[in-house]
Amino acid sequence: MPNQHEHDRLIEAVDRFAAKMKAKLLAKAADGKLGWDFDPYVQSGWCEQHMKDHYYRFVDGDGDPGQLVDIANFAMFLDAYHERHKDDAETNPA
Repeated sequence: MPNQHEHDRLIEAVDRFAAKMKAKLLAKAADGKLGWDFDPYVQSGWCEQHMKDHYYRFVDGDGDPGQLVDIANFAMFLDAYHERHKDDAETNPA
């Protein structure tokens, strides 16, 4: 278990990054970009492809830290999809 100082620093870093994620998502929503929870985006591989695109833009491009926020937001979309459908997988295993 980390000491309290380390715990506080970790929580602060996560909160700071989550605030960046929220700000980006809210700005996109204000511009009319909705549908983050539209299942066909996940089912078609759209989210995964966009996450990869942003990753490569970060690594091979200019290293813009904003790409990391985009990657995290796509990861959140995927996580939300799996949370919405976890009961389906449990009741209808493949």
